[in-house]
Amino acid sequence: MFSLTNKFNQGMAKVFDWMGLNVIFLLLCLPVVTIGANLTALYSVTMKMADKEDYYPFKLFFQELSRNWKQATVIWMMLLTLAAVLYFDYRLVVENNIFQTVLIPLLYFFAGLGIIYLLYVFPILAKFPNPIKVTLKNTFLIAIGFLPYSILLLLIVVGPALAMIYWLPHYTPYLLYFYLVIGVSFTAYLQSFFLNRIFRKVIQTAQTERG
Repeated sequence: MFSLTNKFNQGMAKVFDWMGLNVIFLLLCLPVVTIGANLTALYSVTMKMADKEDYYPFKLFFQELSRNWKQATVIWMMLLTLAAVLYFDYRLVVENNIFQTVLIPLLYFFAGLGIIYLLYVFPILAKFPNPIKVTLKNTFLIAIGFLPYSILLLLIVVGPALAMIYWLPHYTPYLLYFYLVIGVSFTAYLQSFFLNRIFRKVIQTAQTERG
């Protein structure tokens, strides 16, 4: 029962890892500008966790945070700027009633693409250390090239929130508690199974092309 190899104990250890990572991630994200760097570090850990590699989660988190914070912060600020532009465009269209039937769906479409891009760019930065320009290009190619996976990753992130808002609104506060305690790191862990599969295919394709 008290063996470290016991499946229950291993499972509980993983839960505590998720909880610890979740707390660290949320605390370090409070300045907002650090979110990109923290996402990169978090995915570095959860992708190894999903692949059952040997790692020390908190040590790895801070190592990756230190290694990638410059590039991740630049990319995050770029995405934040684009999000602000989309928001102000949306407000402009709504308040001035400018071709709403055409422009609003278009803005939603670009917002969806932006979210999908956000879901890939920091895991890619964590997996493939490249210059920012290369990372941005690869993110676009992978997100489009693996579109079914992209939609699945999007559903993993926004699905629970949409379900609570539209079908179970009374339970929405519980979802908030879940994300505050463990939900962010657990969601990244679920995504990591599919991200690892995608990245393995990308690596295999690159090796085939070189061969």
